[in-house]
Amino acid sequence: MSMKNSLRSKKISVDQETVPKNLEPSLQNQIIATIICNLGAFATGAAIGWTSPSIGSLKKSGFLTEAEAAWSGGLFPLGGLASVPLFGYIANTKGRKPAAFLAGIPITIGLALKAWGNTSYWLLIGRFLCGLGGGAATALPPLYIGEISEPRARGLLSCFLMIENSLGLFYAYVLGAILPDIDLLPLTLLPLPIIFLLAFWFMPETPIFRLKRGHEEKAARALAWLRKLPLNSKEVKNELTQLATRLGLRLPLPPLPIKRPRRISRRKPQPIYMRSCSSPDSKKEQNFELEKLKAKAATATAKAKNEKSTMEKFKQLISSEAGRRGLGICFALVTTQTFTGMFAVSTYAVYIFETAGSAVSPNACAILYAIVIILGSICGSLLMDKAGRRMMQISSCLIIFICHLAIGFSLKSVANGEKGGILGWLPLIALPVCVFMFNAGAGNMPFVMLSEVFAAEVQDIANTIIMIFIWLTSFVLIQFFPLCASLIGLHNVFYVFAVVAFWSAVYAYFCLIETKGKTLEDILMELSNEKTKNSTEVFYDNLEKKSKDISQV
Repeated sequence: MSMKNSLRSKKISVDQETVPKNLEPSLQNQIIATIICNLGAFATGAAIGWTSPSIGSLKKSGFLTEAEAAWSGGLFPLGGLASVPLFGYIANTKGRKPAAFLAGIPITIGLALKAWGNTSYWLLIGRFLCGLGGGAATALPPLYIGEISEPRARGLLSCFLMIENSLGLFYAYVLGAILPDIDLLPLTLLPLPIIFLLAFWFMPETPIFRLKRGHEEKAARALAWLRKLPLNSKEVKNELTQLATRLGLRLPLPPLPIKRPRRISRRKPQPIYMRSCSSPDSKKEQNFELEKLKAKAATATAKAKNEKSTMEKFKQLISSEAGRRGLGICFALVTTQTFTGMFAVSTYAVYIFETAGSAVSPNACAILYAIVIILGSICGSLLMDKAGRRMMQISSCLIIFICHLAIGFSLKSVANGEKGGILGWLPLIALPVCVFMFNAGAGNMPFVMLSEVFAAEVQDIANTIIMIFIWLTSFVLIQFFPLCASLIGLHNVFYVFAVVAFWSAVYAYFCLIETKGKTLEDILMELSNEKTKNSTEVFYDNLEKKSKDISQV
């Protein structure tokens, strides 16, 4: 009897080991994919940071005129503006991975032109190409991360864009300060986009794009790797079904993976119609062929349903209240991100510290500035899913408002001839605090919300629209920042930045929704002002409508 009980217990333990239940998805591979995806943002940050230590030296040597120096700053966002529509087209038709090459290749060519170009025109062309790649490099992470991440880690992973962009700035600032010849700086930046291209080659395509193209098996494999779960686990199948339902597709197709039955006989197989239906092998072959035909039909249906034109997706986006409100929120957050002046400060950091008459050398201040950006981005990523989006945006904008007032006061005093004492240290204290809070809240917020407030069907077109707006406003800021500083004074420019920060805090208090820990269905319901039903009822109502549409088709 004891022998039987021991054998039975061994059998039960073996069964429990071979059939795991309630597996918990892991974030490890999602974090790896996010870090590698944002290596393009690292290269972009380094390309932006090249301007700060280089422009002054190039102007002093006579290599650049004042007008060319101004355009070297403005051509970068202009290139980003030009790349976003092309990136959106490639990402929507060919995939998120092929679109990454639009980010890496132009940055590589642009840095090579900066390194070996012997005239200012080659440098300006290289600057434009770096912007062309930078626009794609910053458009890729919100789209890619929004489609691979779980809701519990979406806020954390979305902040990696600013973290790695800040690391790129720091890399360029440090090298610009320690290199004996500033002409060597582009050569040290050149490996960065190449590393990004090589590393991202091994990352999976997003499951949502695979489903849009009707490739359920590839979507399941990508999802299983991202969640670090077995391919045929219940968790992978359930999440795949949820993603397909969100896209209006019907699952499952044939079981994953599909394996052709092994033939016992080595003879050349006869066509199905010539075999006996009573043969077991022929029945297996018939079932396989039938499943294959079903898979082809379902793939064609999925492609036809998801291959909408850009204009159709745009109409779908603006026809819904959730889409319009999502666009309005992102436009407001991008306006804050741009016109609080941090992009201009990153580009002209050394110039600002020189004008302020700081007690510390301008290059050392710029390096300190980059370190604070990194710390702020890391703290923001840790606090985003704890404090909430609204609280982070309001608190960061209020502190930015106070810091900009302090910097404006210091610059005005220096312009009036007052120097020394606290005036030399005030920018060194206020600007790092301002940068820290910006990267902890307002700087990250557009990318976080961009990955959260749009339905999967219109995510790509919304991403394209917002990225165009980001680079358009950045071009206006960078191009006219030196002109405005010379016309009205640098201190008045910072007063304008302070007004924008205060307006953004008021807007966030009254209009910004909280998305922390909410599913996409909950967020869309809140944006649509659907308060009479809970999220589960709305989700199943939409599911029923989509199933009726599919049955009619």
